[in-house]
Amino acid sequence: APQPATPKQPAPTPAPAPATAPAPAPKPAPAPAAGRPTQYSDEHRLKFLWRTIEEQKLNLTKARDARIAAEVDRVKTSPETARLAGLLLWSKSEIDFYAAMKADL
Repeated sequence: APQPATPKQPAPTPAPAPATAPAPAPKPAPAPAAGRPTQYSDEHRLKFLWRTIEEQKLNLTKARDARIAAEVDRVKTSPETARLAGLLLWSKSEIDFYAAMKADL
């Protein structure tokens, strides 16, 4: 039996897909076997050692610079420097030069 003609409803339009698909969640690293330490490649170990050495070098350099600055300040504020600056009529730059030179000795 033929069915009567019914007006067709328009098909619903699907929602537009987002421009960028969300990145899949990173997979967690497999847990190391019990009692077995994580294995790192030689490249990773060398990078870690290099960073450690560079950090230590930077810390030592900062400590040395701080010691030098403290010594220069000590010489600048000493009575001997003030007496010499007064006798020899030194300018501020000459006092700084003397303090740095004496701190080096």
